[in-house]
Amino acid sequence: SVAMELGEGVEADLRIGGKMGPMSGDPVDLRVRVGKIVPNASQVFGQGRAKLGDSVALHGPNGVDIVLISHRTQTFSPHVFSNVGIDPTQKKILIVKSMQHFYAGFAPIAKKILHVSTPGALVPDMAQIPFTHARQDLWPRKL
Repeated sequence: SVAMELGEGVEADLRIGGKMGPMSGDPVDLRVRVGKIVPNASQVFGQGRAKLGDSVALHGPNGVDIVLISHRTQTFSPHVFSNVGIDPTQKKILIVKSMQHFYAGFAPIAKKILHVSTPGALVPDMAQIPFTHARQDLWPRKL
């Protein structure tokens, strides 16, 4: 990734996200400082480990920290943060991109968990997806 090429400690303007398609939203342009970089990182998932690929911490405006990974996967455990030097127990708010698999890893450290549905290709309410070739009489459209 660009952040890995820049190196730890470098401050730069980066474009983040917006790569999956129109339903996933536009990219965000931010001025960030590159934090810890970890090649071939992983996270705990059940009794095993799940690949994250190359991981990097970005430190943005207003104290916002962002973790980017090169392997597309959900966040399962706090290791996503601790791998790159961010202590998730010291954060007032953590936002993870995961449908439900995060719960077992984060419930023990969370005061409260809020489930939020955001636009995208994978939403809890499948009726929100603008299918163009699916028959309209299929569930969940036909209720």
